[in-house]
Amino acid sequence: AHQILVSYAKGSGNPDLQIEAIRFLAVNSDKQTTGAELMQIYQATQDTDVKLAVISALRQSGDKVSLFNIAGSDRSPVVLRSSAINSLSGTVGPQELMTLYDKETNKELRLQIVGVLGSIQAIDQINRVVRVEKDPDVLRAAIRALGRQPAAKTGTALVDLYGTTQD
Repeated sequence: AHQILVSYAKGSGNPDLQIEAIRFLAVNSDKQTTGAELMQIYQATQDTDVKLAVISALRQSGDKVSLFNIAGSDRSPVVLRSSAINSLSGTVGPQELMTLYDKETNKELRLQIVGVLGSIQAIDQINRVVRVEKDPDVLRAAIRALGRQPAAKTGTALVDLYGTTQD
């Protein structure tokens, strides 16, 4: 049955069937489906819904390397990269997220990464964003993310920031 599902997942049926096959492969308890097979499906299609289904399957299978590659690919549409970043939340560390942040040029994705950093309480990385970020919206999001952290860890940094900013 696995080979039949892989065949449909690779597009030998209609797109709706393809998405369902990908979903079945993702929840398959025998873990026969590899990240490489899922990435082949991802790369072979132009259908955004199919690619989103593959990203979901990669998340379920725990393939953070493939998700990281999708999130960091400037050739992928923003919607796919955003989904991959969401899928990485809680599975990668702050340093890996900062690697994505440092090379990201899309404002919305930078905001999303700052949000993820805040949700995992990556105070050092958020402080770094506050020090280097030029976009006022991303900077405000980083300051808000700091403000949501325990005051014992961020109070001094926020007071210092308040004292040195002109805006």
